[in-house]
Amino acid sequence: MVSVLLIEPDTARAALLDAALVECPSGPCRVQQVATLSSGCAYLATSVVDVVLFNRALSGGAGDALDRAKRAAPGALVLPLDETRFEDDDRLHAIFCYVAERTSTESILRIAEEALFEDKERGQVTLDSIGDAILVTDMQGHVTYLNRAAETMTGWAGNEASGQPCPRFSTSLMASPARSP
Repeated sequence: MVSVLLIEPDTARAALLDAALVECPSGPCRVQQVATLSSGCAYLATSVVDVVLFNRALSGGAGDALDRAKRAAPGALVLPLDETRFEDDDRLHAIFCYVAERTSTESILRIAEEALFEDKERGQVTLDSIGDAILVTDMQGHVTYLNRAAETMTGWAGNEASGQPCPRFSTSLMASPARSP
């Protein structure tokens, strides 16, 4: 769901826009309406929104209002509204479809990143608990990971070994006593 902050002093106009956004083809929007730019900036200090719509006539002109709104909501799409009939404006619907799709994609990406992080943590715990030495390298042969057993065997801490070429460890590994099976 797209969250919208509507900065519009005219309550009748705000109600028309709210109704148009609820029936948006991209799905319903959650709209918070405030009457002044100052109250909009105060709202943005405590809330995150996807879109800020504001009356172009606010605060001495659109440039000043646009700058203030962008500073208050750096991640949001900030759009000035003029006096046209936005209820019938296909551009507004297209914008909200884009924002809804972007919001949905970002949500899916965030969930995937969290799942990937959890999988990586489980793998890390598994590798750390294995008693045999494990040394992992990238495609160029530089160390990317040592488990505790490998740290003990080589004498290198994992963070010190990271990025080092694997051949630097051959003397440490060769000097270690071989274990019988």
